Formats: sequence, C-alpha cells, structure tokens
Amino acid sequence: LLVGRLNGTVTFHDMANRGPRQSFAVRNPEPADPDGISMGSYEPVRRLAIGGDGRFAAAATGGENYLAVWDLSDGKRVESLKLGSSSDVKALAFLGSDGRTLLGAVQSRITAWPSAESKAGRADAAAVKKLLEQMGADDFATREAATRKLVELGEPALLLAERMPADDPEVAERLKAVRSKIGRDKAADPEPVSIDLGGDGSALWTVPGTPYWIAVAGQGGNAALIVGEYRDGALSVVRRIEDGHGPSAILNGPTPRSFLT
Repeated sequence: LLVGRLNGTVTFHDMANRGPRQSFAVRNPEPADPDGISMGSYEPVRRLAIGGDGRFAAAATGGENYLAVWDLSDGKRVESLKLGSSSDVKALAFLGSDGRTLLGAVQSRITAWPSAESKAGRADAAAVKKLLEQMGADDFATREAATRKLVELGEPALLLAERMPADDPEVAERLKAVRSKIGRDKAADPEPVSIDLGGDGSALWTVPGTPYWIAVAGQGGNAALIVGEYRDGALSVVRRIEDGHGPSAILNGPTPRSFLT
C-alpha cells in the first residue's frame, strides 16, 4: 500500500509480507522519518504508481511538480526530477515486463522516463555475472578475455554489471577500464522521450507485461482514447479513437483495457 501525504511525503506499507514501513520525501533526497512528517516539501503528493511487481514506487507532487522513483527492495532513490510549475503531472504508471520504465501524462504529452536498469535489462544477466567472475579469476588470460567480452557487449551489459556486487578490487578496476573503453565515466540513465497527445491527458493505463499504454486526451468538448507503445526507447501511437463527448464520457464507460484485448 502506497500512501501520498499533503506534506509531500510517501509511506509504503508492505501488506503481503508485513514488512517494516518505509517513508520517503519526494523533494528531499533523504528518507522521511517513520511517520513521514518532518522532511516533506509541503507540496502535496498528487500522483502515485507502483511497478516492477511491487519493487518500484513513483510519486509526483503539485506546485513545482517534483517527481521521484524509489527501489522498495532497498529504499534507494533511483530518479529525482523537478518538472516545473508548468508541467502538471496528470497520471503516472509503470510500463513493461520489468516495470522499470515510468510513463507520465504531463500536460498534453506522454513522457517515458526509462531507468538505467531498464536498459540493463536488455543484457543477459547470467552471462554478465559469469564475466564478472572471470574478471576476478587467477589466470591473467581469463581476466583479459572476460574484460574484452564485456566491452564487446556494450553499455547494456556494463549497466547491469555495475549493479552487481563487485568486492574484488581487480574486478572494480577492470570495470573502470570497460567504462573508459565504452566512452563513459559512469552509468547514465537514458534520456526521457515524449509524444504529443493532441490534448491534455486526463488518464493513463499500462498493460502489464507488454509495451502498450492507453491514455485519454481531451481538448474542449472532444476526447480521444489513444493506444500507444513504448519500444526500443521510442513512444508511438498505435490507434486513436475520437469520442466527441469529453474525457468523462470515456472514463465512465467500459474499462479501457478491454479495448486492447
């Protein structure tokens, strides 16, 4: 259960495992106190989302429209943005089989914030783990071959490797060398992308385990039901259905997921 508060904090209650309560402040990078009271921004939390089978949580405030994402498995913040007072977040939802890409209806656009972990998900975790083990092997030739292979696999494999434990100083030094050869000083999150809806977005859904999203956009008395997808780092519209009666007519009708199936 994810609870957004008027003071800009979010509290997560693990109902399934009866785990400890976690509290976060959207604007402040430090955790909130257990009651979520002392470290808020006093800009109310207006939008919430949970994704990745419950692993990730996102929240957006009003006012200056701060946006934050946390990894609930360890409580770490993985994204922090200030969108500004002119970028009202109408809805949030996680997308994809790993649930690591966040979508937002911001004014008249759908924006995707892909995390570095989302990009890392394109690499073979087992293969990368084996390469890290080989990079710490006693045999010099084995270490060299594994390092060259990681360079060949490119940025997605490096992003994944940087999220795996590497206590061996030899492995840590070799990862630095791989970063240098790939042309990066550190792992960087992919840039967000967006697409215009042709009217202010008023609702947003995603279909679990797929790249598809569904939005309602309205302009004046007209509304459209829009089905799109996020694939290979790009957003696109698959189908647009004009309604002509305003967003409320679509929202109060049959559930939009039935359209896709």
